[in-house]
Amino acid sequence: MAATWICCNSCFSSASPGNELAVSTCRHIICSRCFKKGNVQQGQCGICKAKCHLSLISDKSSPDVKALFTDLGSTATKYFSEIKGVLQFQARQQKRLLTHYQQRSQNLEETVMKMKQEIQELNKKISQQNMYIHKLESSAHQRYS
Repeated sequence: MAATWICCNSCFSSASPGNELAVSTCRHIICSRCFKKGNVQQGQCGICKAKCHLSLISDKSSPDVKALFTDLGSTATKYFSEIKGVLQFQARQQKRLLTHYQQRSQNLEETVMKMKQEIQELNKKISQQNMYIHKLESSAHQRYS
């Protein structure tokens, strides 16, 4: 956690042997020298004067404190990788659903085409039956007339 931008928000000195840095719960960084000089009162931030607690910045810091100082490039890569996995999963699911609906649509179109053919065949039979009925009626009228 030795990034060049990590410094005391009061005197702007970096961490060094004998001058450790701590981060406050209000997210300000203060060095041990400024703390000892009295620039910071116990339980109060020396920068914004808010009530707060200090956590020493070290390899043993809590995960919340460490997160403030992590390399954004590696953090971004990690999250982009996770996002990529989620996007790929969702895209596969959407593609499967689209394929399902396309197949279903194709099946319905085929069914509609078959039904249209059946309707045409039935209309043809009805037309033939109507002609036969008309022919029978004509011959019956001729007999009884």
